Order: sequence, then C-alpha cells, then structure tokens
Amino acid sequence: MNALDFVVVQDIFLNEICRFADVILPAACFAEKDGGFTNSDRRVQRARKAVNAPGDARADWEIICDISRACGYPMPWYNDSDDVYAEMAALTDQLAGITHE
Repeated sequence: MNALDFVVVQDIFLNEICRFADVILPAACFAEKDGGFTNSDRRVQRARKAVNAPGDARADWEIICDISRACGYPMPWYNDSDDVYAEMAALTDQLAGITHE
C-alpha cells in the first residue's frame, strides 16, 4: 500500500488538497472553539469561542477523540478543552502550572 492510497484532510475550508481526500473532516476555526495556542516563542494564549462552528465542523480534540473511539481506544476523560489542556500541562514541563483559568 502506498502512503497516498488513503488521504484524510482535516481543515476549516475546502482547498486544493481536498480534491485528493478520501475523507474530509470539517474542523472549527480559532473563533469557533475554546482552547489555547502556543506560538513559536512558546507564548501560550487562551482562546474563547466567539461563534458557533458551521455545519458539522468541530474542535480538533473532539475529532481526535472520535477517531480514537472508532479505533477501540475511548477517551472518556476529555469532556472539554479544559480537560485536554490540563493533561497537556501535566505532561509537558513548559506548560506546568498554567491552567485555562
């Protein structure tokens, strides 16, 4: 099997790569989800949802949890982006002590 035999695209809009996709996962953009972002300077920024995502678009962590569940590894400890960030902070020295609050 060639690496390009099955292509999955997760994006906030249809683009050129989607033409080659076997599956397209509609993702929510930064204004459509709660969470945090870390830039290349390692600065952490809190993001708060401003508008609802259109159609079937969802937050990245929700998509990943659904894929994990479909593969036989449910992740029931994630209820929201706060839970995801708390685990990241517990496992990553650079984020230690930082919470969504």
